[in-house]
Amino acid sequence: MLLGLGWIIGKTEGRLREKAYKRVKFYTLVVSLLLVVVFAYSLYLDLPILVRWHERPYLAIFPLIGAGASLAILGGGRAGRDFKPLVLTSVAFVAAFCTLAVSFFPYMLPFSVTIAQASAPPASLRFMFWGSGIVVMPMILYYTTTVYRAFRGKIPIEAAE
Repeated sequence: MLLGLGWIIGKTEGRLREKAYKRVKFYTLVVSLLLVVVFAYSLYLDLPILVRWHERPYLAIFPLIGAGASLAILGGGRAGRDFKPLVLTSVAFVAAFCTLAVSFFPYMLPFSVTIAQASAPPASLRFMFWGSGIVVMPMILYYTTTVYRAFRGKIPIEAAE
C-alpha cells in the first residue's frame, strides 16, 4: 500500500495526489510499527542472531537507515519532489530486507542450510550466467527502459480524477 501511494503521488496531480499524500503518513506509521514489533519480538525470542548483533554493532546501520527513511517520509516536504515518498519507502524496505539478511548470514534457511549448501553446482551456475545474465537480462532491461520512456511524465488532472 505504501509503495503504491508513493507511485500515485509521483505520477498524478490534483485531488488524487492530495489524497495519497494524506494517507502516506498513516501507512508509514503502520509499516514502521510493524517492523519495530517484528524486530522486538525477534529479540524477545533470544535467537542465536543476538550474538551476532552484540559482536557486530555496526549491523545496526540497516535499521537506522530504514528508520531515517521513515522519519523523512513523516517529515513531509512536498516542494517539487513527488517521487520522494516512493524512493524513501523503497529505501526503508531495502533496509528492512538487509537487516534480515545480515542477521541470518551465512544461512539461507535460518540455522540449518547455508548459502553454499543451497547453491547449485558450478556448471548450472555458469549456464544461468551465460543464458540469463548475458542474453535474457539485456532484453529485460531494454523492455523496461522502453516502457518507462513510453509512460514517463504525470497523468493530467482530468484523467486522474
